[in-house]
Amino acid sequence: MLPGLTLVSAIQLSLSIALIRDLLWGLVFFLVAILLLRALYEPTQLEVTRQILLTAKPDNGSSKAPHEGIVPDLIPDNEPGQDMPAPSGLRIALISDLHAEWLRLRPERIAQALAAEDVDLLLFAGDLTGRHHRPELAKPWLDALTVICQRMGNACYAVPGNHDSPASLNLLRQAGFTMLINESREVRERSGRDWLLVGLDILKKGQPDFELAVRNASSPGADSRATIPPERRLVLAHNPDTFFLVPPGQAGFFLAGHFHGGQIYLPFHLEFFLLRREKLGRMGYHKGSFALNGMSGYISRGLGSVLFPLRLGSIPELPILELRPDTQSSAVPKKVEQ
Repeated sequence: MLPGLTLVSAIQLSLSIALIRDLLWGLVFFLVAILLLRALYEPTQLEVTRQILLTAKPDNGSSKAPHEGIVPDLIPDNEPGQDMPAPSGLRIALISDLHAEWLRLRPERIAQALAAEDVDLLLFAGDLTGRHHRPELAKPWLDALTVICQRMGNACYAVPGNHDSPASLNLLRQAGFTMLINESREVRERSGRDWLLVGLDILKKGQPDFELAVRNASSPGADSRATIPPERRLVLAHNPDTFFLVPPGQAGFFLAGHFHGGQIYLPFHLEFFLLRREKLGRMGYHKGSFALNGMSGYISRGLGSVLFPLRLGSIPELPILELRPDTQSSAVPKKVEQ
């Protein structure tokens, strides 16, 4: 009897192990399916983030953690009635990384979100298309942006991205964007103060030059540019690492895209160590606001995707930013409750 019982026990144990193994594999497949569905869902969503950026203090150097020294006033997209307090700085809508080949946001959705905002500038931080350079695929979204640019007059500016071709840049110009490739323009906030918008060429593929861009301005003379202090100078670039080409103390704000917020989240942000080589990303500055080397910056998650139409932990973003120079840092509104 004992040998028989031992055999039965062994069979039961074997079946139990097989059942547990099957359950574990089923759980793995279930989690993978959930993550895949989420990754397919996220590119169809749009998050409008509203944030106030203050001029960073000189002592906000590299020892500061990401987002330190910044006032985050985030308001959810699903409550359009809630807006930031009366403008007291330069208000900007920042779009980037359209990547029309894999963009899953309807043109009307982007146009409606932009039309609902009261901003001084519409800025495009590069990458109309993806690596296949098919700008004609971007026409539905460019048609929608053309209407916005016409409403805003000459307040739409863009810089090139690493995937932009000459044809892409021409289409952006036709849509109403002024291309800034190592050039700058004087812009004005509604309170009447002048700012200097500095647009830089694409890093690695181009030759970004901050000093050349400041000289290449459309203002009547250099004296006019000289009256604009560094805290009212805004740098627009595609690759966030262009940040390191801005001379210290020469600009107050920096805006970029390119990182997609990682696009596919990996634990411990391994995507910025395994898949990217940019210094800023590896330092922990890969999306949202940051303060570093005396400048306040913002890195947009962008709108589209590269390689495949998947995003995970990085919903497409339309940042609405209010830039406040140091003179207004004492008038900071309280965070709006979500």
